[in-house]
Amino acid sequence: TTTTTTTTAFIFFVVEKYTVSAITLVASLGGFLFGADIVLVALALPYMADGRRDPVEGLDTALSQSLVVGVAKMMAVVGVFFGCSVANSRGRPTALWMVAVGYVFGPATLSAAGNMGEIVIGRMLIGMSIGMSAVVVPMYVAEMSSNVDRGKNVATYELLLATGTCFAAASDALLRPQWRKMMLVVIPFALALFILSMCLLIESPRYLLEHGKKEEAKDVLKRLRWKPSSSSSSSSYAAPVGGGESHESNLDRSISAQERKDMEVERCAETELNEIARTIEQQNEGNDDERETKSVLEHSKRIVSKIKSLRSNANAYQATKILIALAAFNQLSGSTAFINYAPRLLAGGEGSRFDSVAHSTTFAISITITKLLGVAVGVYFVDCHDEDSSEEDVLHNDVEKKKFYGGRVSLLFNGGVAASVSLFVAAFGVIGHEFFVLIGLCLFTFFFSCSWAPVFWVLVSESFENEHKSAAIIVCVASLFFFGAIADFLFLPLIEWNEGIVLALGGATQAWGAMYAKQRLKETSGKSLKTISDSYGDEVQGELAIVLDER
Repeated sequence: TTTTTTTTAFIFFVVEKYTVSAITLVASLGGFLFGADIVLVALALPYMADGRRDPVEGLDTALSQSLVVGVAKMMAVVGVFFGCSVANSRGRPTALWMVAVGYVFGPATLSAAGNMGEIVIGRMLIGMSIGMSAVVVPMYVAEMSSNVDRGKNVATYELLLATGTCFAAASDALLRPQWRKMMLVVIPFALALFILSMCLLIESPRYLLEHGKKEEAKDVLKRLRWKPSSSSSSSSYAAPVGGGESHESNLDRSISAQERKDMEVERCAETELNEIARTIEQQNEGNDDERETKSVLEHSKRIVSKIKSLRSNANAYQATKILIALAAFNQLSGSTAFINYAPRLLAGGEGSRFDSVAHSTTFAISITITKLLGVAVGVYFVDCHDEDSSEEDVLHNDVEKKKFYGGRVSLLFNGGVAASVSLFVAAFGVIGHEFFVLIGLCLFTFFFSCSWAPVFWVLVSESFENEHKSAAIIVCVASLFFFGAIADFLFLPLIEWNEGIVLALGGATQAWGAMYAKQRLKETSGKSLKTISDSYGDEVQGELAIVLDER
């Protein structure tokens, strides 16, 4: 039929001409589900605990609600290790469909739950998928992308995460207070990720090369990097009005052009393959049996061994410590806790003048829209740097020779200060007017989302050379979820104690983080991995010189 023909043609068009874009969108569904599931549970909590409608047994205290929210982040710590082990042993698409399994059964369990224990089980399943997707999706998308579009494609994960939060807010507005139906709205997207991961996604060249499949890796690279040109092909093969001799001449030229194109694609694929092989050799230095490792357990043991070896490299160890500190500031400022407990913030607690949860939908929609806008702004500015400045000027933050309107350090400092001021405005609103709370929290979400949210992931991806990269990334991402779990566990009891003080403490923490980033980080925008890694070594030498001077 005409419909079938059109659909088939569209599929071939997407797969052949926009392979990397299609792969990025499919894989980044993991980010969409992450954002949607987190916000849906946050918005559903008041209805789960409401004894007048459809309550969940045992979910009527602040401690139990904190456990339900925080257990997902705690399980995400485990998911980070498990996801990396599965991706390395069974492949990236396999890890992605396993992510989808948790996003299917987790919400389904929540929807059918009748007591707190069943709610916790559902949240644990979702938490595992959150942790797995946080490492597998950026890893897979980066490996499938070229150097030109890698940053843009990896940023799609964060953009779809923000889109997922907006989808959750819209679902709440349409379905409240039917929280069981709210839990089910993400399952079609999880099923789409499951099916497409198994049927559409192809294995990454890096994974294939690590497992000795060089020719398959080259074929994948040729497929990903080859861009068909319909206009050139049609003009090459078009027969002019005239004799057959002219037609044969054009045909010979078209064949020659196609051969040159094939040779160029072959050469580029071989060059990129050799670059990947060099990074693998650097990362697996001293592990000659890496290719023979098959089981998830063996890969998990190797990851633990690599994490222990971080101390042996001063640059990697220093970078890891700084990024762990940034992860602590990132989460302990309340960045995700404000979203998780959005309805409760506007419903109020001790020290607040709010008396109704009716504000929650307005807040949720506002905060999710500002988050999406903030991420989009951050993605644009994170790579902005002055191309006329030398690398040495950038590395040493020479502000007299260089002014930053973007870049990593500038975004962390300026965005952190603005986010801190926004939280103090929200704290003032607790004793003043609720309008200031709503405006302050929305501004905080915007400034945080355009600075700390994207910059952390960029720094994690570029602060380590290949030898220590995988182990360091696991530690940094797991630390982010660990501190997030602590914030989720403590936040609700604290805002019941005094909401204004908690908002002020969050603002102070964010300001401290901005100052820390300004003092300890050097600008890395546009720099090579080697240069960035060496900059952390300069930090170590500076600290050592200070210690020697004191002695």
